[in-house]
Amino acid sequence: MKRLICVGVNHRRAPVELRERVAFSQEELGDALEKLVQLPDVDEALVLSTCNRVELYAAGTFEKTPYQLTTFLHQFHQIEEGVLDEHMFRLVGEDAVSHLFRVAASLDAIVVGEPQILGQVKEAFFRAAGKKATGAVLNRAFHKAFSVAKRVRTETAIAQSAVSVSYAGVELAQKIFGDLSGLSCLLVGAGDMGELAAQHFVDKGAKLFVCNRSLDRAERLAEQYGGVARKLDELSGLLIGVDVVLCSTSAPGYVITKDMVKKAAKARRYRPLFLIDIAVPRDIDPAAGDVESVFCYDVDDLREVVEENLETRRDEAERAEDIVREEVIRFAKKNRELRAVPTIKALRDAMVQVAAEQTDKTLQKLGDGVSDKQRKSVESMAQAIVNKMLHAPITRLKEESVKGGEAGQDLLRAVQELFALDLDDDGDTTTERVLAEAESAEAAFDEEKAIERMAAAGGG
Repeated sequence: MKRLICVGVNHRRAPVELRERVAFSQEELGDALEKLVQLPDVDEALVLSTCNRVELYAAGTFEKTPYQLTTFLHQFHQIEEGVLDEHMFRLVGEDAVSHLFRVAASLDAIVVGEPQILGQVKEAFFRAAGKKATGAVLNRAFHKAFSVAKRVRTETAIAQSAVSVSYAGVELAQKIFGDLSGLSCLLVGAGDMGELAAQHFVDKGAKLFVCNRSLDRAERLAEQYGGVARKLDELSGLLIGVDVVLCSTSAPGYVITKDMVKKAAKARRYRPLFLIDIAVPRDIDPAAGDVESVFCYDVDDLREVVEENLETRRDEAERAEDIVREEVIRFAKKNRELRAVPTIKALRDAMVQVAAEQTDKTLQKLGDGVSDKQRKSVESMAQAIVNKMLHAPITRLKEESVKGGEAGQDLLRAVQELFALDLDDDGDTTTERVLAEAESAEAAFDEEKAIERMAAAGGG
């Protein structure tokens, strides 16, 4: 039976310089999924690519699939074989399940409790499902992951102190200036992360400028938060007048170069300029920080800001971790039980069919003199014999499956071969059900509602 496999790099194991080399653009994701499911030992596949992680999820075998995924990551991004090895993790079975649950519940994020990650996981699943790259293994795992994320968010106070990477960037700017009120802040990028940053800048009293490749989108965001929209080709001029720049685009290369910053610094007579880059791949050339009076920070620099907030969330994070561990155990047990379901169903169906055929033959031999009551008695007796004969074998199959290990698998294979069973895996979870669970979980990530629930329960 195929198992859940996860291979990837994240903010814990790889620096931003490496993560941006393996990040998948939106245009690449479809091609990547198609190539993944064509690998010899990959039956299902999903790609999760964010600023903090690039993870490949698959249904495959313990022996071969992790290494095929590793090779794929090197080859797809044209990276010399072995370069990523020391930065990668390879998880199989329950370890992969546990990791997925923690990611979906935002326990593996730079900012614990960050609400954006669930939406990113949901989007990754939707994309894979749309390519028909998911099946029984991934559907079950992600369905449960969304359910776990919802439970964590509703049963703990982790949302009360949850902050996004966008917020961490704004908080860093505030630490630098002491007060953002009256300062000019330029937001480059009008996506989800940019929208969050815009809200936080305005909440701090800053004057907001929004610069985006699509002017319409910049205008909508600027209008929503009382800011001013500008075209992307005005960026060089905007650098002269603003105090803080926060970049969050999906551009493949640098949006702000060292040369642009150098010219701006001279024009502003070297008045301090703070550049905060929360994009991966990075939007701002790191060399821009070498320019006099220019201070440049990237997503990894936000760790220090985040660390200061961890203490207040530690207790709630531990409660959330307990929930994840409990759910992993429950999921693993259920998954092991499901391994026996197709065999048990096929065995019962085969025996019931034999009993029905023999019952019909017997009744035909008895002729028309058999009453309805006698007919029902014979049919009930045949069914009772089937149930009695199958009780012990089915109980044993369930017990060995729950235990896990090779003994249970060997027993299942033996039964399948002895009775020549034709199996149908009916343990799948439909894509619609998984996405419905994702919607429900995402609704639970509404911070204000979570705070109201905790306050009503006396949690603070």
